[in-house]
Amino acid sequence: MRFKRIQKYPKYYTVKEWKRFDKWAERIDGQDYTVQEIILQDYDVILTDWKSRREKTIENLNKIERGAGLVLKNFFEFAEALNKPAKKKRKSTTKKRRARKRNGI
Repeated sequence: MRFKRIQKYPKYYTVKEWKRFDKWAERIDGQDYTVQEIILQDYDVILTDWKSRREKTIENLNKIERGAGLVLKNFFEFAEALNKPAKKKRKSTTKKRRARKRNGI
């Protein structure tokens, strides 16, 4: 007679939620069990936002690439601004009027 596998129901967790269950739960026959191990005995746990090391590396490289592009763009805009001649600031006309009044002109 073959061993019949008991049907386990799937449970969906994010990685953050699953890590929350990594706590000591109880001791049975001298062995310590965590909450995660107890849940795994009853359910098929599926981590929804889990990524492999390769996927994480590619994602991080893409973030760096996008950020470097923005930095270079901002740098070139800054360099162009430095090369342009500075605009002269015009004195306001109200200061001139006040000075004329004081001097009686």
